[in-house]
Amino acid sequence: TSADVMPPLSPPKIVHQDSGTLWYASLPDRSRHEGFLRSVLELILNEAVFEGTSRNNRVVEWKSPEELDQVIELGVSAEPVGHDKLLRLVRDTIRYSVKTGHPYFVNQLFSSAWRLDCTGLNRTNPQSGEVLSSSGHSGGGVHHRSGIGSTDSRAAGPRAVMSVQVVDPYGLAGQWLGDALNPSLYTYEVAPVFTLMEEIVLKEMRKLVGFPDGQGDGIFCPGGSVANGYAISCARHHLVPEIKTQGLHGLPRLVLYTSEDAHYSVKKMASFMGIGSDNVYLVKCDSRGKMNTTHLQEQIQRTLDEGARPFMVSATAGTTVLGAFDPLSSISTICKKYGLWFHVDAAWGGGALFSQQHKHLLDGIHRADSVTWNPHKLLTAPQQCSTLLLRHQGVLSSCHSTSAQYLFQKDKFYNVKFDTGDKHIQCGRRVDVLKFWFMWKAKVKTTSFLDQIIARARIFM
Repeated sequence: TSADVMPPLSPPKIVHQDSGTLWYASLPDRSRHEGFLRSVLELILNEAVFEGTSRNNRVVEWKSPEELDQVIELGVSAEPVGHDKLLRLVRDTIRYSVKTGHPYFVNQLFSSAWRLDCTGLNRTNPQSGEVLSSSGHSGGGVHHRSGIGSTDSRAAGPRAVMSVQVVDPYGLAGQWLGDALNPSLYTYEVAPVFTLMEEIVLKEMRKLVGFPDGQGDGIFCPGGSVANGYAISCARHHLVPEIKTQGLHGLPRLVLYTSEDAHYSVKKMASFMGIGSDNVYLVKCDSRGKMNTTHLQEQIQRTLDEGARPFMVSATAGTTVLGAFDPLSSISTICKKYGLWFHVDAAWGGGALFSQQHKHLLDGIHRADSVTWNPHKLLTAPQQCSTLLLRHQGVLSSCHSTSAQYLFQKDKFYNVKFDTGDKHIQCGRRVDVLKFWFMWKAKVKTTSFLDQIIARARIFM
């Protein structure tokens, strides 16, 4: 009977406290939301973007965890709150957060970029207001440790540049645009603009690396650690492709190599992927923090003597602490000699490829099989913006694709090579390319900002 038929489910509705009218929770409505969103945007622009990066204000209004829990209403409630209270929460969130774009922000892993005066290399003493020279002193010279800001071609790298965090207006605009459109990148039909945008930007990055005509492959990744994990996965698959279907059973013990100063993600990802952190053989560094290639060959020979299988070297272009650049050309020759996959973790130092003055630090990177490069580090794109670039076409897809028929059909009305999602281990993905593309369009391949950052790093050397 009709009484036994359940009524159709209706979308959830809530009562808007300010107007008392019913509305659908996740549907923007101009009459209800435009004023609120404009108020939020105004707060963000004034208090986070401009006041939050002003020298007249603090980097952070510090509170202990116990105090912070008291001054911001972090808990969720059973009833929705009104727009006025939501705006107060926006203001409080900004107030008690670290302003990473502030000129005085410095952290172990990243820092703000000092603002320049008209000379492009001078800065101001924050206490006295006195203009300091590029040496960091108001008078007299200072010995500069050789590094990325030095003319010494043997430089290890930028000891004090770290990752540079600024509030780039074009990157911010791109980030906001991406959030407003809220795409997910897996097939062309759901993200046509951003699919093509990714392919174009990745190809331009491969050209900068030096891959012939930018050929190869690449993906945007959720961070450099994951990009390094992708590289390990591709290197292993390239050696033993049957691992994709048969798993680890019956494989020889695989060993990869990286320097003792390399990023910890190499060990972490080796453990995550079942290779084992004990099978990441660390290579000693010289006094400047660069990989010792003699010891690398000794470690490879040790592996062979143990009956294990070497398969990959992960070199570093810009180590986390010293900013050292490993001797990539020499390492690539060793990799070729032993038939090893050559990966370069340039998450931090890859930005130097934009600089005619400093790209020599990455000499030999064009011989790599894969490269990790994070534009959100030295190139100041908003978090997060990380890439993996490969010389080889097809390895990413061969290694990771499963060809799910409900999503990656082969009989679509367009060229399905643009359905790039299957070569990722993710399905839904943010549009991390947009902010970097927008910055690149606005600034072209200008290196002045990068060169100025590097010059200021010499203050500490």
